[in-house]
Amino acid sequence: MNLKTIYLASKRHFAVLLFLSMSYASAVVYLWDQYRGIQIQLSEINQAQLKLSEDKIQFEKYRSEELQARFSRESALQKRELIADQLAKRNSAAEEDLKRREATYLELVGRLNSEQQKLGASAERQAAEIKLQSLMSEFAALGVSLSSKPCGDAEAIKKYNTAKAKYDEIYSWAEAHSLDEKYRNFLFHNQQTALRFCGD
Repeated sequence: MNLKTIYLASKRHFAVLLFLSMSYASAVVYLWDQYRGIQIQLSEINQAQLKLSEDKIQFEKYRSEELQARFSRESALQKRELIADQLAKRNSAAEEDLKRREATYLELVGRLNSEQQKLGASAERQAAEIKLQSLMSEFAALGVSLSSKPCGDAEAIKKYNTAKAKYDEIYSWAEAHSLDEKYRNFLFHNQQTALRFCGD
């Protein structure tokens, strides 16, 4: 082997090493950007949940004050009813007004409870979707196609099995949180389409 042959071999391997280094650096930058994006989304969800908790506390305080006010109104109503009975029910108009206000209050409480449930469900769905996206990123980072099962290479088989388990986790999570329709494209294109046995 002469000097020229050694030089050409070194040059060829250097290009491969340079390509792999640049590919790895690009992948690390991409994954870091994805991770930062997920962390930002998680922070926003935490803030929304904190706001929801504060709103719930305020609502409970408001409801407690309203219940106390209602109790006071009911006590006053009983006194007025006694007076009304004694004075031939002169205060019937006030009683009807009180009933209307009570119905309005109960309707308001019902609406607030409904809005609170909607906010809770929305935050839960958003958290489930963020976790699903994180699982999808982990799957993509493996760089494995489930439609082509490797043979002979123990490391490749281990990586394939890891990807298969990750895909199953993604599918189960998406189905459990009603996200399978939204992410149908990902689930369809990454599913195991055919099983090839070694030696075929």
